[in-house]
Amino acid sequence: MNVKQRVPGFIAVGQTTTQAIPLNDLIYLRRKREMLNFNFVIILMTAIMTFSLSVDCLLAQKADPWPDALPKSGIELKQSVRPAIPQESSLSSEFGLELLRNTLTPNAFLHSGSVTFNIEKFLPPRLQVSRVHLIQVKLIFDRQFEPTLWAQWTNTVEKDCVFIRTQDEALQVTQLPGTGSKQRIMKRNIDNIPTSKYCTLFPIYSFAYAPHMFIDRDGGNKDFVENCLKIKPTSVTKVGEESYMIQRLFKNPNPQSRYSEFHTVWWITNGDSLLLEKMVGWAKLSGSEEWIVLNALQTEYQEMEGIKVPKVYESYQFRRKDNSDDYERITFDWKEVNKPYSAEMFSEKLLEPKANDLVFDVREKADGVIGVPFAAPKMKTLAPKQPDSSNYLFWVFTVNLILVLILAISFFVKRNLNRK
Repeated sequence: MNVKQRVPGFIAVGQTTTQAIPLNDLIYLRRKREMLNFNFVIILMTAIMTFSLSVDCLLAQKADPWPDALPKSGIELKQSVRPAIPQESSLSSEFGLELLRNTLTPNAFLHSGSVTFNIEKFLPPRLQVSRVHLIQVKLIFDRQFEPTLWAQWTNTVEKDCVFIRTQDEALQVTQLPGTGSKQRIMKRNIDNIPTSKYCTLFPIYSFAYAPHMFIDRDGGNKDFVENCLKIKPTSVTKVGEESYMIQRLFKNPNPQSRYSEFHTVWWITNGDSLLLEKMVGWAKLSGSEEWIVLNALQTEYQEMEGIKVPKVYESYQFRRKDNSDDYERITFDWKEVNKPYSAEMFSEKLLEPKANDLVFDVREKADGVIGVPFAAPKMKTLAPKQPDSSNYLFWVFTVNLILVLILAISFFVKRNLNRK
């Protein structure tokens, strides 16, 4: 008999049966289904948020992180063994001084060239800000002109720069962040030397002896040479048939100084051209017998077109301020040497200028102000800001935080509904 029986607290199911499901059980099943759907949404949003944060963490990491330890070759320079000074010098100090003077003169045999070199740096953490440890530079130069003409392209993972010295002016170009292919061309006086953080200058005049860590500023090469020639050598000896070793030892006249004595040694090649192969400077700690290396450099040379040019250069410097290490390694890939270039080659054409480039003429600005772009009203121009991932990360974390709050609010709302 097909009878639909109504019983309080029950709901009939179907048209051909009198069986029913309790109302409380039906509500329970519905809430359970809703909770399963809600849990699925939570799991899905959590997975999306986790993936987003993981990608952000990867993006936040530097593409080329700084090395966390001094390279092996840097350690070897730092631990250079101090040689003994012979009781009698086989050569006079005057001869040694003249030898040094000729060695620290720019290579007269290297007139022009094209070279690409890769720079690897190691710096303490406090100096790594706004710097990169891998730099590639392409350089074309000709020293037969006065002043020297050159074109230099500097590339890193964070910045690019071009510097060109023509016969009439110096041009410096940087890429403006966020402006696509638009260039910022600065026209400066011909004697200008790039000091912007967008350009890493390789001093052409130092190819002979390469003490780059001493000449990172204008006039630094002159200071370095004068300091080397200020005091006569203590000992000058010939090492085999291939090189000389010049030593200088002197006491520090300042009794309050951290160091009581200084000992510097130069190893110089003996050939058609005098080249500095290695130099190490030690200092003796006051009130102690311990000697430490303050600075050291060494250069490996190769022969091209009958002259010696650098192949690998390394330098180490001890930073007294925080007892930290500074190391640099440069490898050279020479394309050609002593090929004559025309003065017309060093021109704006190397910049491949475009119609939308910004051009600033600051040749008449003595105070170093950036100046006014051509055919534009006067304006205050700020140095371009480096791209910073911190803003991007801020918004990503903000969105993720909002998602977490939504999940939390949804969870409490659902829990309160379940109690009712």
